[in-house]
Amino acid sequence: STPIKSSAASDVYKRQGQDMSPSKLNVGSTSLDSEEQELSCHNSIRLSGKETKLMKLLMLNPLKGLDTKFIFDKIWSKEEDVDESVVWIYISYLRGKLLAVMSDLQIDGEEGGSFTLMPRRD
Repeated sequence: STPIKSSAASDVYKRQGQDMSPSKLNVGSTSLDSEEQELSCHNSIRLSGKETKLMKLLMLNPLKGLDTKFIFDKIWSKEEDVDESVVWIYISYLRGKLLAVMSDLQIDGEEGGSFTLMPRRD
């Protein structure tokens, strides 16, 4: 049998799966379209593949502290020549992109620790 390529069909199957998630996520007034790899709020910006995966992981777990090892294992576990310091680099990229789209969200946390997606404190 041929694998299903249809976006609509795969969305249905993803929603039925236990750990699958929709391609479009909203937290507060910030949106992530993981198929288009686009983050938006007042503006929109393109994300890299890894940035998209990390943002999606954070948006699926708002207000939950996700530790560096958990994030690394979810996103970079199959890659060679990278270590957990890559998580901090990508958190930094996403912080900048959240600011660029004037998001109502921020990523709280320190290098090597846990990171939490939460409402922006002004």
